[in-house]
Amino acid sequence: MDLLKGATGPLVYPVGFLYVYSAIQYVTGGQVYPAQILFGFLYIVNLGIKLFVYVNTDVVPWWGLTLLCLSKMLHSNFVLRLFNDCFAMTLLHASLIPLLYQKWHLGLIIFSSAFFSAPVSLKMNVLLFAPSLFLLMLKVMDIKG
Repeated sequence: MDLLKGATGPLVYPVGFLYVYSAIQYVTGGQVYPAQILFGFLYIVNLGIKLFVYVNTDVVPWWGLTLLCLSKMLHSNFVLRLFNDCFAMTLLHASLIPLLYQKWHLGLIIFSSAFFSAPVSLKMNVLLFAPSLFLLMLKVMDIKG
């Protein structure tokens, strides 16, 4: 089996990263500007999902939503640096929506199967959300039980 190599050595990113960026390169023809437009669109989608989650939880005051929109890190990851965090976190945030409506089975299925493995194949930091989800599930089971 041939190893995937670049100018700086062997590929060290997860395989999802390779697939996503290969698809982006194919769609954009290797041009930077169309890729930035694609990332900008993904930025708006992710921001919309986050705002939806924050508004529906009533945890953040209205002025806090403004701070989310002004986040330099969020802007940097999506529009300037074009990291793989944006794909993983958008899929993870999308998996939180069923949990807001107390569709626990659907939320867990999405988190643990297709949507969970896709973000993990892009970036392992999605696993950091698993303990809090587990504690949330224990709390819900305690309330219902």
